[in-house]
Amino acid sequence: MISVVFEYEVLPETRAEFERVYGPDGEWARFFRRAEGYLGTDLHTPVEAPAGDRSGSLGEDPNPGARFLVVDRWASKHAYAAFLAGHEAEYERRSRDTARLYRRETRIGVFAPARPAVSVELDVLPGVFAVCRLDPGAATPREFWSVTRTADELSVICAEEAIPEGATAERGWRALRVAGPLDFALTGVAAALTTPLAAAGISVLPVATFDTDYLFVREESLARALSALTAAGHTAH
Repeated sequence: MISVVFEYEVLPETRAEFERVYGPDGEWARFFRRAEGYLGTDLHTPVEAPAGDRSGSLGEDPNPGARFLVVDRWASKHAYAAFLAGHEAEYERRSRDTARLYRRETRIGVFAPARPAVSVELDVLPGVFAVCRLDPGAATPREFWSVTRTADELSVICAEEAIPEGATAERGWRALRVAGPLDFALTGVAAALTTPLAAAGISVLPVATFDTDYLFVREESLARALSALTAAGHTAH
C-alpha cells in the first residue's frame, strides 16, 4: 500500500466546500473509485493544543483551520500510476476546476507503511456464506460453520444454501482463513488484519477458533480486501 500526501492552505471562505470536494466521500474520492487499486482518502487538519498546555509539545499552527493534509491510499505505485496515465486529461481538468478552493498546494510525497510486525498467509475459502440469527433457545442447526449461543441469540455462520428455516440472515459473505495453527502467545494478528481493511473502508466480521482466525468480508468487497491486505504485507491465495 502507498499513501500519496498533499498539503493545502485553504481559503477561509471556501473551507466548507474544500472539505466536501477533498473529503473521503468527495468529488476526488468518487473520481478515484473508478480504479480497482484505490483504497480510500483521509482528510486531516491540525489540532489545537489542550487548554493550559504551555509545553508547546503539540506545536502552534500559524494558520489554524486553514491547513489540510489529503492522504490518498492506493494498493500500489503501479495502480496509482496506471490510473493517472489513463485519466490524465480529466485529472488536469479537475485540478484546474478546484484550484479556486485553496491558496497553495504542496505535494508532500508518496509513502509506504513500515512492514507490519505480524504478516500472515491467507486462504480464500470457496463458497458464499451467510450470518444468521435465531432465537436463543433454538436448536443448533445440523449444518453450520460457526455457532455462538448467548442469552440473547443463537448466531450461526453457514453456507448460504444451509440457512436454517426461520432465521434472520445476512447473505453474501466470503471467508478468508489465516494459515494456522497460531500460537496463543502470538499478539497483534487481529490488528494487523483489520487495520488495513478499516483504512480501506471495508466492513469485516472476524471469527477466532482454537487453531486460527477467519475474516468474513462482503462478496463485493473481496477484491479490494485482498488488495488492502497484500499491500499491508500479507499474502493471499
